[in-house]
Amino acid sequence: MKKLTIVIPVYNQLELCRQCLQNLREQTFRDFLVVLIDDGGSQDYQGLVREFSDLQIEYRRNEKNLGAIRNIFYTIFYSVQSEYIMSMHEDDLLHIQYLEAAISALDTHSQSVFAGSNCIFFDRQKEIQELMNQKALDIGAVELSSVDFVRFLLKGNPFMLASVVYRASTLKTAKQPDLAGLSIACDRPFLVDLIGSRSCLVLNEPLFYSRRHGKKDMRGKDLDWRQAFKLFEYYRGKLPKELSAEDRKIFYTSSTNNLLLTYRTLFKDKRPGWFKFLKEGERQSLIKFFYLGRKGSFGILSVFLGSRASFYLIKLLQKLKLK
Repeated sequence: MKKLTIVIPVYNQLELCRQCLQNLREQTFRDFLVVLIDDGGSQDYQGLVREFSDLQIEYRRNEKNLGAIRNIFYTIFYSVQSEYIMSMHEDDLLHIQYLEAAISALDTHSQSVFAGSNCIFFDRQKEIQELMNQKALDIGAVELSSVDFVRFLLKGNPFMLASVVYRASTLKTAKQPDLAGLSIACDRPFLVDLIGSRSCLVLNEPLFYSRRHGKKDMRGKDLDWRQAFKLFEYYRGKLPKELSAEDRKIFYTSSTNNLLLTYRTLFKDKRPGWFKFLKEGERQSLIKFFYLGRKGSFGILSVFLGSRASFYLIKLLQKLKLK
């Protein structure tokens, strides 16, 4: 029995999956099984299984197409015999010591339910090739409670669900993600709920690499404005009831600026008029202009000027401010 099972949802990105498997082949930790879960695509993933015969790979195909987010959570809850489980995208890449670092951290901290890493986003693999192949890094991890993990997320850390290595036993009684209430924004609340009264581990180095997909990454087609508000209501509910000065700053800076930026990324049929959005944000005490920053300013300007003009205007204002 392998110590780790890596379950990968796949759908018509054969060449990117090939790069992912090559990356797994180069990991310093190799005590793992790979399971490819095909969500009804048309490409020959079974050929990849034969191509990477030195890896232990199993191929499964869904009876019906689940769609991206449902297939991801299907793979997270996939029944395994191993001690640990990871569900990563077929176009993600890892530092060559990533699995070794995550498993070592979990072995050391028996009360931690998962280990993960901040990520670096990239467009082309050559951008991160040198980073990915660095060796002999001294990789540690910080242990966080659920409240501290919420603070960590609110501070804007680029922590992704796909980077997580779970202790498989904790998923057997885990709360299901709130897909109906939060849509694609359910991933991080799922992790917070999973921690509960225990802890999680965040590696000290960003060793997870996530591929950008152009405009597709800027549009939450399944997210509407109420769900965006509900996400920050969830975060506020996980913080102490009486917010300290530091928590107020962390929370309102995050909620104000992220909601203002989110408005422009929502499809028009998924959002109200601009002033109704602002009024509701203020009514729910989620948008406070005292905490407005660059991200929120860009969101406001782009509603009226468009993204390109807003970007250059923000850059110009920054230069003038520095002078």
